[in-house]
Amino acid sequence: MSTLKASKPRPVLVLSHVSKNYELDGITIGAVNNVSLTISEGELVAITGPSGSGKSTLMHIMGLLDRQSQGKVTLDNKDVSNLSEAEAAKLRNKYVGFIFQQFNLLTKTSALENVLLPTIYSDNASTSADKQKAMKLLTSLGLSDRFKNTPGQLSGGQQQRVAIARALINDPRIIFADEPTGNLDSKSGAEVVEILTNLNKEGKTIVIVTHDPELARSARRIIKVKDGRVVEDRLK
Repeated sequence: MSTLKASKPRPVLVLSHVSKNYELDGITIGAVNNVSLTISEGELVAITGPSGSGKSTLMHIMGLLDRQSQGKVTLDNKDVSNLSEAEAAKLRNKYVGFIFQQFNLLTKTSALENVLLPTIYSDNASTSADKQKAMKLLTSLGLSDRFKNTPGQLSGGQQQRVAIARALINDPRIIFADEPTGNLDSKSGAEVVEILTNLNKEGKTIVIVTHDPELARSARRIIKVKDGRVVEDRLK
């Protein structure tokens, strides 16, 4: 009798010998040094390390917010190593979702409008279907009565949930959460961690960037960065 082999998870993001250098007063500083790694579909990964380790620079390269100095970056089987800023912005909006420590919401804009922002910059104009989807996302995150509230009328935890909904609105291939609990109290932080782990259980590919060991423990794979290099990459 033949047996079916489990299919191997599809790579979403591949870095091959990636480095990032900065020039400061005539001195070359290596923020990321010869990093090669693969993030596969459905993974929940934590990239961790102390301040100045290069983890944020690495995330910026992975999320097309910055360009590497050397090496190759592949996103969803597309070579994105040498895109123009306009090309990178277009792909970033389509394939990548971001959740930031500072929330990065527009202060005078409602929660619903903040969630809809990525759809404005997509190939198709924002539609009533997008609005329904945004409302559904906010409702699923416990914000059904907060559609019209601006960020100043929301708690930190509520603002981060708006940011999570915004990250999800375009169905990205990968979500980056950069210190997502850094500005939250312990209760709100725990709620955000639960939301992220539940999204991963639904099949979302999530990369958490943090120096917090407790937050890193919520991931199933931990990548430790030191002096711009990956010094450990392990499954829990």
